[in-house]
Formats: sequence, structure tokens, C-alpha cells
Amino acid sequence: MAIKNKQRIKILIVDDEADIREVVGDILEDEGYKIFTASNAEEAKNQYIEISPDLILLDIWMPDVDGITLLSAWQQEYSKNIAPIIMMSGHGNIEMAVEATKLGAFYFLEKPLATAKLLLTVERALELKKMQKKNLLLQEKINPKVSLIGNSEQVEKLRQMAQKLSKQSSPFLIMGKNGTGRENFARYVHSLSDNSDEPFQVINLSYTDKNQVENIRNTIEKNPYGCIYFFDIAKLSQKSQEFFLEVLNKRKFMHNGQEIDCSSLRIIAGTISNDDSGKSIMRTNLRQEIFDYLTIATVEIPTLKERIADLPQLLEYFCRYFSDYEQLPYRHFDMPAQNALRNHNWQGNVQELKNLVQRLLIQSDAAEIGMQEALEAVVPVETSEEEQSAILLQLVSKNLSLRDAREEFERQYLNAQYRLCAGSIAKLAERVGMDRTNLYRKLKNLNIDYRDKPEN
Repeated sequence: MAIKNKQRIKILIVDDEADIREVVGDILEDEGYKIFTASNAEEAKNQYIEISPDLILLDIWMPDVDGITLLSAWQQEYSKNIAPIIMMSGHGNIEMAVEATKLGAFYFLEKPLATAKLLLTVERALELKKMQKKNLLLQEKINPKVSLIGNSEQVEKLRQMAQKLSKQSSPFLIMGKNGTGRENFARYVHSLSDNSDEPFQVINLSYTDKNQVENIRNTIEKNPYGCIYFFDIAKLSQKSQEFFLEVLNKRKFMHNGQEIDCSSLRIIAGTISNDDSGKSIMRTNLRQEIFDYLTIATVEIPTLKERIADLPQLLEYFCRYFSDYEQLPYRHFDMPAQNALRNHNWQGNVQELKNLVQRLLIQSDAAEIGMQEALEAVVPVETSEEEQSAILLQLVSKNLSLRDAREEFERQYLNAQYRLCAGSIAKLAERVGMDRTNLYRKLKNLNIDYRDKPEN
């Protein structure tokens, strides 16, 4: 199988003989790989930390520390994350080959190295590593690691609440606006519980149909010992509520002539809330007994605006997530970009932020994401004319029409920013997050003479 994107694959060649490093390096460079070299174990250790190689060609006989000792040290330090290692030696024998493979080496090559065998062994080692990574990612997708990202006061309170709830078995309610991460919090509580090895399943009641009761019954029957999260519990149908009460009260039910014991089942409910409307809808749609049962313990997930201090950590987490799980290029948000995104009105909350990061990683593989690129990728928040008017009246005369008021505000805003930038259009464009061509057009339309340096 042909190796793709060879120019991204870093191979470290460790050998005390300069001729070997040069010849092997030239062969692999001709194939398109990115080559790094080290002449001894000390250099090899430093290179490993600095470049994180995808593959290592390691000589056994070296003057300071032999290759097998170095292999053993790397295995202990990096364990499953170690790069594939191909051992090389001109004085090799079968005992050394066996010892090297026992310690985790992928293969053992004898010098002088045959080009065809070298290239084939390198390709097979890289393919094996790729398959192992895919299997690991697949396992993590099936049973993902769950965490609460951030160190804000709000997130710390959620962690403390999760610890308490994980030691209990009674149902509880999670409230929060769209995109805040209600399901993630439910998964986090389950991951801390004694039943964390049991399945976590989601029943989305937003997609209601005539078979809702049967769907709930079948899901519980298949998972009577784990945890079931009911997304949007307010949409539980009247018929489903009868069965739901039976499960809550009796902790068992009859199905196809058999009694299903669900006494160990953990039920978590979620509802969308805007202020306290989530509970209001639940109170209207659900039976009083169910409402009282679920609201004994209630958790409110904060909006992204309420925990905006966590934004840098969330950005880094999502960059790593998409790089690891969707093979998108890893990129880093620079400080001006992070600061600019703090001021965005995140109506979609953490989910909107996640979508933004994905868009930015897809559209470019540049190492850094700057402020202008980040702001251009943000989906503008639409506001009604009434909302715009309320904002503008705080800044400009209320005797103006909405259009004139908006222009007056833009004129005041850009003039103020222009002064802060000491009359530099380049700095102004970066500061307000506009393309320079569009900025010139905007200044001209607002009768702002950008050729005259503004007075402070």
C-alpha cells in the first residue's frame, strides 16, 4: 500500500557512522520523507523530544549507549505512543534480532542495507503504525474519554456537582441553552460512577414518532444496568410518560412475557432552557409526579459567555480533537485571535465554538490562526431592527432614522479606532477585523478622510 503525504512523515536515523546516515538519508529523502539524523544516543533523545518522529532507524552498536538499551528506555518512557523502531547492525545475529523484537522493535535489518528491503520495511512499519492509530481512535470514539474543559469558577462548580451526583443513583435534570454541553455533562457524571463500564445511551425525544414508547422500552431492555440520557425530556409523549413512571417507581417492567429488572439503571434527563423556561415547559407537558421526581436535583450548565475565561483552553482542546480524530492539520490561535473571540456573542455556545474551529482547520493548514482570519470565520449574529435600535440609541441621537443612526455609530466607532491606530490603515484593518479593501470602501462611504492623520 502506497504511503500518502510522505513529506509530512519524519524519520529519525540514529547511527554513529556518518556515511550510513548520509546514504540512508538520501535514499529516504528521494522517496519524499523528511529526514533527521543523530550520531549517538544523547542526540537521538534530544531529537525525539524536539521533532516527535514517525519512524526511527536505530543502530545497535554505538559508542555511548547501545541501541537496544536506548530502545528499552524509549519503551519505558513513551510506552504505546512510541514511534515504530527498525533496528540496524552490521554485526547482528539472531539473538540480537530476537532481543530487539521482544523489546518492541518492528524489524531488524542487517548492514549493508538493501535499498528495496529498506523501503519495503519502512512502508510496512508506517502502515502498521497507521492501523494501530486508527484502531485506537476507533476505540476512543466508541468509548470516548469525557472531561469538562476549563478552570473557570463555573466549571469547577460543575466538577464538584458531578462528583456528588456520580455517587448517587437517583435521576436528575440537566438544564442549559443549546450548545452548552448538557449531554457531555451527563456522560461525565457517568464516567465517574461505579457503573462507568456499563453503556451510556441517548434517547433523543426531539425525534418523536408513534413508536416512542417501544423505542424507550427496547433501549432500556438492552441496557438495564448502565445509564440512559433523555434528550429534551419535555417532549416525552403522554403514552411514554405512563411507561416512564413505571420504570421510575417499580424499577422493572414486563416485556414479551419477561420481567426486565432495571433497578441498577441510571436515568438522566436534559431540557433546553432559556432563563427558567425549560422547567416551565416541563411543568406544562409532564405529569407532576415525573416533574417532581426529576427536579429533586437540577444542574444548570453555564453559557459560554458566562465561562468565557475557558475560551483559550476550549480552542486548544478542539484543535487537538480535530487533529487527532479527523486528521485535520493542527493549528494554534494566536493571542489577538483569542482576545477577539472573547467578545463574540456566542449564541450557539460551545457547539458554535467547536464548529468555528473545524471550519478554520479545514480552510487552511497554516500553523497559526490570526485575529482577522478568526473574525472572518465567525458567523455574524443576526439581530432584529428593534434590537439594533436599542443598542444604537445608547450611542447616537434617537431622532435619527435607523439607517442614519447606524452610519453615525460606524463613523464614531471607526474614527475612534483610527485615532488609537495613529492613522495606520493596516493597524485599523487588523483591529476592527476587516479586509483592507473593504475598509477603504467603508471609510469612503462614511466620508472619513483616511489620508489625514487624525488628531489624538
